[in-house]
Amino acid sequence: MEVRLDGKVVLVTGATQGIGRAIAETAARSGAEGLMITGRNQQRGDAVAADLAAMGAPAAFVAADLGDPDTPALLAEACIGRFGRIDGLVNAGALTDRASFVDADLDDWASLFAVTPAPLSS
Repeated sequence: MEVRLDGKVVLVTGATQGIGRAIAETAARSGAEGLMITGRNQQRGDAVAADLAAMGAPAAFVAADLGDPDTPALLAEACIGRFGRIDGLVNAGALTDRASFVDADLDDWASLFAVTPAPLSS
């Protein structure tokens, strides 16, 4: 089954590596009209945006930390400002910090859950 995203603008968090990057690349190959990607590393994000643009999908990167409660609004504004709308959202942002269930302390759990962004609008 092939899914097409022709004419769609997609915002992808965690798009500088791993699953998020693979999703952004798939969206580009599927005809996305625009891709707003985000992650914490500016250099890596700029490189991924350039790769996506080379695939034919206009792309822009915003460096952002999903642990900041203001980030979802910032990302929505950036995407709408650049592409005029948001048709799809993929939240692939995550931390790679690890601790076992037994060894994790409250700070470990708090930081892991903090990267789950609030809804884009209320």
